[in-house]
Order: sequence, then structure tokens, then C-alpha cells
Amino acid sequence: MQVRTTGEQRRTTEVQTRTAEAPLRTAPSDDRSKRARHLAPRGRSQHTFFANAGYTAILSTIYLRESSSGSLNEGLEITAGYNWTSRRGVGVGVVYSGAFISAQRGGFERTSRIHYIAPEFVARQRVGRRWLFRESAGIGYGRYIRSYAGLTGSRGGVGIHESVSAEFMLTRFLGLGVTVGGQWLIVDSPDVDDGAELNLAGIFRVQLGGGIRFYF
Repeated sequence: MQVRTTGEQRRTTEVQTRTAEAPLRTAPSDDRSKRARHLAPRGRSQHTFFANAGYTAILSTIYLRESSSGSLNEGLEITAGYNWTSRRGVGVGVVYSGAFISAQRGGFERTSRIHYIAPEFVARQRVGRRWLFRESAGIGYGRYIRSYAGLTGSRGGVGIHESVSAEFMLTRFLGLGVTVGGQWLIVDSPDVDDGAELNLAGIFRVQLGGGIRFYF
């Protein structure tokens, strides 16, 4: 009778040991599956490189001599940069943006170029499994370049910018995004014998673009 009791106790102890070990073996895989369900980072810092192409419109400038074709108030927008955000979703970065605009008047090409570079403050939020939202703002330096009929002039000055973007993560390292922003460059118009320009306290333009994101 005593032998049976001891054997039963041993079997009971083995069953309890196996039961206690089972969660230890499955816990790591459960944690990995939970992390895999969320590609967008939470609780860790993030580095992002981005590049956009899109549309820009100058809202503050009136050209007193109209173009025969095209418009100097709208054109191509190129933006690229880098930012770092902390585990709390705030950080810093640097951004370049360029506006490339051209039109025709009297058989000559009229062009406007705006180049701007600035440091910026960045905020990042995660929504769901794959979505990220960012807001940024900064103060930098810009240059406004005008050319017409072989003449070129430029002016430089301080600028202010802000933007908001929505991003969709295709993988943990690659995503797509759209951005809406505004930029105010405090400069006068260069004289290239292309008629007068009326600027309302500088060049104010809006930007709309989309592009690629690299995360690491």
C-alpha cells in the first residue's frame, strides 16, 4: 500500500513539473507573435529617411506681367530629409525642399527656383498596426532664384515651415507616405527685367506630395 502511494506521488510531481514548464516554453513565442502584429514601433526610438515629390503653389506673389503659357505660381515640389524620434515619439531632424517653376513669355522662358533647408522638431504617433502620423516645424534658410531671357537674380533669407504627414508601413523597414505643408520665406524679389512682382511679406507657398520612407 505504501509503495503505491509513493508511486502516485511521483507521478503527480512529474505532471506538476511538466505543467509548470509548459508556459515557460510557449511564452517567448507568444511575445514574438504580439510584437510581429505591430510593425510600427512603440516604446523604442526610430530613424527615418524620406523623399517626396509633388505639387507646390505660391499664394503670396502676384506677377504683373502675365505669362503666355504656364504659370509662375505653381510647379514641381521636391522634399527630402531625415528625422529621429525617441521612445516618447518626439525628436529632431533636417529637411530640404525645392520648388521648380517655369512659364513662357514673349518667346523666353521664365523660371523660379526656391531652395530651402532647415532643422526641425518632429512628433510621431502610432495608430494601429501599420500607420504612423508625424508633425514637424522649423526655422531655416532659403533662396529665391528668378531667371528670364538670360538674366538671373537671387535673394536669400530666413524661412519658417510646418508639415503633417501620414505613413503606411509596408514592412518594418519600408513605407509610403503623403505630406501637406506650408513654407514662408522672408525675401524680396530679384530684378531680372521680367516685370514687377508684388510679394506680400515674402514668399508663402503650400506643398502637397507623396513618396517613400525608410525606417531603421
